[in-house]
Amino acid sequence: LDYNCLIHHVAHKEKFTISQTMVEREEQVITSVIKYTRYIVNDMIKPRELLYIAMDGPVPMAKMCKQRERRYKKFLDEHVEQQIYKSFEEEPPIRMDSNVITPCTEFMIKLHDRIYSMIKLKVFQTNNVIFSDSSQNGEGEAKIFEYMRHLSFTKKTIVYGLDADLIVLCLANNRI
Repeated sequence: LDYNCLIHHVAHKEKFTISQTMVEREEQVITSVIKYTRYIVNDMIKPRELLYIAMDGPVPMAKMCKQRERRYKKFLDEHVEQQIYKSFEEEPPIRMDSNVITPCTEFMIKLHDRIYSMIKLKVFQTNNVIFSDSSQNGEGEAKIFEYMRHLSFTKKTIVYGLDADLIVLCLANNRI
């Protein structure tokens, strides 16, 4: 699982109330991410031998600069969106700040802890679970394909992710 896209996917779908604190919103997202993960793993994919969960970790400086640029643009886009809602006298939707879905933030550390607990409790119905959390360097898709290089070619492999670069890597990889 390329996990960051799963987190963003779930966080975007969440509905929040104005009375919720940021901590309550984050807890709601973590709970939903866990539920969705269980659904994807135990009901859809049903891996028998191995589940590899890879979160994006710290990236090189050039990528950090690009990410910072995107965050500034997102802030501007959200400001414009707020103005549009105001002009139509509508209430804008309440969203969680997606900047918390960044390596080593408090939100990600809480999510790590929850996933490690799930692994310890054997919630995933598979023989082996490897979890590369966001404190480990590299993007999720790079971690996945680095691990896959060492797998036997006779194994069926399913890769979950929504990033375009992950899809291209899968298409370019003659194992999947």
